[in-house]
Amino acid sequence: MLIAGSFSEYPFSLLLDIFLLRRETGVLEISSSEGSGYFYINHGKVKDGQIGKSKGIAALNAVRKFNDGSFRFKQLEPDEYARVAWQRRFAPTVPAVLQLPSA
Repeated sequence: MLIAGSFSEYPFSLLLDIFLLRRETGVLEISSSEGSGYFYINHGKVKDGQIGKSKGIAALNAVRKFNDGSFRFKQLEPDEYARVAWQRRFAPTVPAVLQLPSA
């Protein structure tokens, strides 16, 4: 399942609440004039992420300050999630977008 929208409709904090409530697993891609990047969500919890050069907690704090932007969440099965997360960690030159299985 692919979910997409804008922060004006769904603020970042609301998205995180929805993912936690639904225990979602997947990749959340963020695009804004202030930066772009991704977050890995596993069973509703943010496990890792990067926005520009900011990683982890710094990336979360950066996105919370975004005034505009859009998001795309690609739900992944546990085996797909593990593969994508592994590739991102051990093959960091491949953009996260290219690692997602096609819809």
